[in-house]
Amino acid sequence: MKLFFVVIIYIFLNHCSFDDKTGIWNSNNNISKKENNLFKEFKTLSGSEEFFQKEIPIKKNFTIDLPKKKN
Repeated sequence: MKLFFVVIIYIFLNHCSFDDKTGIWNSNNNISKKENNLFKEFKTLSGSEEFFQKEIPIKKNFTIDLPKKKN
C-alpha cells in the first residue's frame, strides 16, 4: 500500500513543470505593463463634475402622492 502511494505521488510530482509559458518566472515589470494596458480605456471619476445641466426649483406647496402599498 505504501508503494502504491509512493508511485502515485511520484507520477504527480514528476509531471509538474514550471516553465516560462505559465508566467510564474516572468519579471514583475512585464505584468505591470499588462495591467496598465487593461485599464487604459477607463475614465476617471471625479466628484467635482456637474451631473445635471440645470436645476429646476420646486414650488413650496409641491407634494408627492405615492400609491398605498399592498401587503
